[in-house]
Amino acid sequence: MKMKFMAEPCSRMVELAGKYVGPHAMTLVLEDPTDDFSLFAYAWLASPTGVQAIRATSYGTKILGVRKDLLRALPVPVAPNSIVRRVAKLVRRCTSGREEYATEIREAQILLEQTPEMRDAFEACSTRSSRSIVWDGPLPSIRAWNFAAGGGVVRLLGQRWKAQLRDVLVANGIFNGPRFARVECSPPYGIDFLSQRDVFMIRPVGRRIVLPAIPKRLLFVPRNALLVGSHGQMNEGSIFGKVELASFAGWRSGITQDILRVLAQDCYRELAYAFLSTTVGQWLLKSTAVGTSIPSMRLDLLERLPFPDPSLVTLDKIRQHVLKAEEARIAADEAEAAAIRIIEEEVLPQWLA
Repeated sequence: MKMKFMAEPCSRMVELAGKYVGPHAMTLVLEDPTDDFSLFAYAWLASPTGVQAIRATSYGTKILGVRKDLLRALPVPVAPNSIVRRVAKLVRRCTSGREEYATEIREAQILLEQTPEMRDAFEACSTRSSRSIVWDGPLPSIRAWNFAAGGGVVRLLGQRWKAQLRDVLVANGIFNGPRFARVECSPPYGIDFLSQRDVFMIRPVGRRIVLPAIPKRLLFVPRNALLVGSHGQMNEGSIFGKVELASFAGWRSGITQDILRVLAQDCYRELAYAFLSTTVGQWLLKSTAVGTSIPSMRLDLLERLPFPDPSLVTLDKIRQHVLKAEEARIAADEAEAAAIRIIEEEVLPQWLA
């Protein structure tokens, strides 16, 4: 079992296995990944107290690093075998649920990516070479570079699909929240608040702020919303254009104004998520960017993006894959939260007594 350490432990084996972990993340390789105590140790390190213990091993001033010798020396709580087994079972359930989530999402995306028009669009936007695009249509934006960088996929798909994104949205279904002061506080006061980075973490961990005096519709989001990173850099790997389901965590917390709220009609929510999370969908979202240092999305351009119109059979398959993925990840999150709760409520009080 490998655990990626940045600000906290991350259980995301499917996405990290066989991949390069950057120099700003630390990988802990446990001797026996199937051992109950190893999984118990993960839950301990993922708990709020464990995260504080990890941060206590840091050094530096503005940009902190973790000292390996201090990290190795961190103690692991002692608990009865029955509790260790309970925690390990929950962590295994969390891991298998997140693996199922990733698999089901990928299956939904493949159903779209295997169509001829999506294959052509993928080839156009993934080609890495100098190019120019001849455009004789209207000029709603002077950010021509963003359009050309995507290989003209907006025009390509617009010629093959009749539908646009706005056709599957509810009334006033795309909006950002307002800017407001974020005054930190401690529970039980205030609300949980997620930044743009927090929204796209496998286990969002935000901060506590005073409830701002703004309309709740602009602060909280419906459980069935899509959340889109709408401010940031255009480089690959950035969160600009990333898409997430609000049901994973966002609907329980206040959300930064940098996150775009997208409310699709119920029958199209899963299709919209699967499509916009593909490579082609990401390029389409980035084609709406305007600005210089920190681009943002133009909502009118976003609404006019081409949208797929699959057969009813394919649409139902996509919906089922996304719904299964959603159910698996929510169950995984609940299992991990239960494991951490056991550490905080049953293990630490006895260990520190």
